[in-house]
Amino acid sequence: MSNTRPESLCTRHPHDGAQNHPHGDTGGKYSALRTLAKIGGYFSSGPVSAGLAVTTPSVHITGSGELGVNDAEFTADTTVLRATVQTDLPAEFKSPLSVALGLGWQIGKARLNASGEWFDRIDPYVVMKGEEYVQQIPQEVRQPDLVQSGRGIQLGPGTGIRVQGVGRRIRLVLDGPVRSD
Repeated sequence: MSNTRPESLCTRHPHDGAQNHPHGDTGGKYSALRTLAKIGGYFSSGPVSAGLAVTTPSVHITGSGELGVNDAEFTADTTVLRATVQTDLPAEFKSPLSVALGLGWQIGKARLNASGEWFDRIDPYVVMKGEEYVQQIPQEVRQPDLVQSGRGIQLGPGTGIRVQGVGRRIRLVLDGPVRSD
């Protein structure tokens, strides 16, 4: 399993009461190759069917990406400028343990489906750790990181309907999940 993820830029334009005016963008993009195992089973009896799948947490193989910082902060008597673009940084993306269950029920020519998936908790972790750099003003050593926020235990429900057979030569299939991630 491989994924390329552009991380959205975090743009800051707040104004606090202390005449502090920060402006800037920090973000990155990366690709990560990982592997995982999935095992499942299926049961069917009459009009009812069910399936269960378990997916292991991912195992990191390789990954790389880039981070960028373009940040400025202005106060009445201070200006802070930070800028760096760092490429070819190691990157790691993690997938949690998950368990999925699906149920189906055939009613005439229609089939109703429902599914749900449970995802285990992931604590926050560093996807890419930037290298130290010296910001322009004042000259201080900084180190940017791209952090994946942790996720608590999640449920991902889904439903679908399939209707087949309009006539001898025409077949209508309406099939599509309704998902919530």
